[in-house]
Amino acid sequence: MSISITTADVALAPSIANAMVSARWKDPHWVALFRSDISSSRVTSETAQRLPWNLVTGRASKRHQIAVDNTTGEAVAYARWILPEHLASADLVVWPEAQVQEPTEGDKAVF
Repeated sequence: MSISITTADVALAPSIANAMVSARWKDPHWVALFRSDISSSRVTSETAQRLPWNLVTGRASKRHQIAVDNTTGEAVAYARWILPEHLASADLVVWPEAQVQEPTEGDKAVF
């Protein structure tokens, strides 16, 4: 499997959500946070719905990257970092290659 690291993109929210939840669902401590009648597919679906908003808010301080399977184009892993306050300035963009693209006003209304 060939993998590339890239900036997370809201268009890949379902794929990212699947990678996030499927990785966490293997941890019984994390699964115990949910009622027994809640399935991993439900958590994945709800995560995919919230993820675009979570990706585009706090752009000054948040950085998001995904590992993508080059054959399938699917996200296989996700990482988020929060920059220290002194690096999260509106005047200075630190690590722009991991900063999610600014959404359009139309996208913001949908998210």
